[in-house]
Order: sequence, then structure tokens, then C-alpha cells
Amino acid sequence: MYYLCHNFTKYFMKFSIIIPTYNRANFLSKAIDSILEQTYQNWELIIVDDGSTDNTKELVSQYKDERIKYIYQNNAERSVARNNGIKHATGNIICFMDSDNYYLSERLENLKTSIEKSEYKTAMFYSDIIYHYSDTDIKKQKKGRHFAFPIDYDALMTDVIATPQVFISQEILRKYTFNEKFNVGEDMELWFRIAEEYPIVYIEEQATVIETEHEGRSVNYNSFSNVRQIDTFKFMFSAGHPANKVSRKLKRKKLEE
Repeated sequence: MYYLCHNFTKYFMKFSIIIPTYNRANFLSKAIDSILEQTYQNWELIIVDDGSTDNTKELVSQYKDERIKYIYQNNAERSVARNNGIKHATGNIICFMDSDNYYLSERLENLKTSIEKSEYKTAMFYSDIIYHYSDTDIKKQKKGRHFAFPIDYDALMTDVIATPQVFISQEILRKYTFNEKFNVGEDMELWFRIAEEYPIVYIEEQATVIETEHEGRSVNYNSFSNVRQIDTFKFMFSAGHPANKVSRKLKRKKLEE
């Protein structure tokens, strides 16, 4: 179930990088430039503007590379924006960036090599991520693990995998997409559904995506976003959802955080 033709993957691998953005023009140029500087050049960059009121459209229009696609939508939050990007993606590997991320120049080249070496050709892959707080405060996320069958559901719940870390076979995201009811914890909810059918494969030594920490980051929790996270957990722990297989102890802990 997990295998594609190795030669197809090797010679025709195309990355679709999806960036949902909302009023982040001040960060976006660094993200775009980092894709243009990739050593592996078979990619497309899909920027989904989620109703920005700043100069996002004007900024993107300055880039004349035909591989950069701009899509505008009325403000509908990031799950809708990412799904919109997936609909327009033509690559066989789909990556997600946030507008305040950037790639080191060898990221796509290294991901291509890692996928070619993997025993899995249709999978959700993920790598480490570097959090850049300041020039003197740079932290790398701890090492991950493989999630093949049988799934360790508690580990998948506790080992947080951020959306910018992942690169996923296109055919998986044609079947499983982000639940548009949720905008906090929506990535973890999707990972659980994917894990029921496909392996989640950790790629070592690939900390080549940088998350820039700043006050405006959408994942900086306030009381409202914490409530929305609890709502996502309640849905995930309902009967019939794969995350309902998480232990009762861990469910209680997540609902009380």
C-alpha cells in the first residue's frame, strides 16, 4: 500500500509548498526568497492569501517566477487556506510553511534524497525544526520517531508535530485534508486520521526549516485559543475518531491543560 515506483519518485519529484498568510507581508518576502534559493528547483510555491488587508498581494506580484502562484480568498482561517492550496497543488510531495518560516537552501534537496532512501514512498514525513528566538537563543526541536503500525496513540498525542515540519505524499492529502471546523490543533487532528492508514516517518538530520518567534505568532496561546484547542480535543476524543484510542489518563490531562 505504501510504495510508489522508485524511479518515478527519483526523477519526477516535485514539491508543492503551501503558505497560508494573513497580513504578514513583513515576513513573507523572506519565506519566498528562501524557496527561490533552493538548490533543488523542481517546486511550486502556492501562497494562499486569507483576506489580507496589507500589501501582501503587491509584494507577491513583484516576484515574476511562474512557479509562484498567488490565490486570494475571503478570510476563512488557515485550515480552509491550506485545503485551498492542496486543491491547486500539482507536486507529488506537499509541504506546508507559515509566512514567518524560511527554509535553508538545501532543504528540498535533502528531503528528496531522504524520501528516495526511505522504504516508504507514500507517507507523511516530518523533520526537526529550529526555533529562532533571537541571535543568542536558537533551539532545535527534540528528535522524533516513526509511527508505523501498530500506532502508539499516546506518543502521537504527546510528540507534537508542527505543520511546517511535514512533507506529505500528494495522494494522502487528496484523501485526508484539514478539518475546516478547527483552527487550533487542526494539524494534530489530521495526523491522527492519516496515521490510521499511512505511516508517519521521521527523517533525521533535516532541521532545515526555521520558525521565527515573534509576538504576533498565531500559535502563541491566549485564553480564547486555549478554549478552541479544548474544543478540538473534545472532537478528537469522541467515539469513532482515531484519537479516541488515546489512554484515558492522557485524555484527562489534555482536557485540563
